Amino acid sequence: MSKEKNQLTIDESIEKGRAAEELAKDMFEESGRFTVYDFGYGIVLPELARRQKHKDNPDGITGMRKIRSMPDLIMIDEIRRQGILAEVKHYQKYTPQAALREAKKYAAHWPEAYLLFIAEDGIRMELVTNIIKRKGEKMSKLSKNWVPLALQSKYLEKLSALK
Repeated sequence: MSKEKNQLTIDESIEKGRAAEELAKDMFEESGRFTVYDFGYGIVLPELARRQKHKDNPDGITGMRKIRSMPDLIMIDEIRRQGILAEVKHYQKYTPQAALREAKKYAAHWPEAYLLFIAEDGIRMELVTNIIKRKGEKMSKLSKNWVPLALQSKYLEKLSALK
């Protein structure tokens, strides 16, 4: 694969990932139960992200790996009055291997974070530490108590339309 084509694939993947984050944010907000804030590294520390982008080994700097792995969203559950950190990942299909791989990336620095796994076959959300305990198997579907099923379907359709 040519470098130009590979970069296009990376750029498309980043674009789809960002779209999934925005749709997730809108979906949780529309549920009426959550107030959602952008949180990730590029949002909270854009100048640092810009400066580190061109470094040969940004993770070699003490603390940078944790900063670079900041979850995408902070969600405030207005009913339980609880903050939730969520990392949003978009895949075509849920697989235990992908869920486990993504959970491991965040568990070292953000064990209290949830992985919000959005795929064509549904939306799943679970604590990264629980995903690891079960080796990615049987990841919990997003609770209809948090976001009604009709609303989840609406946002999955929106995401499908972006292809």
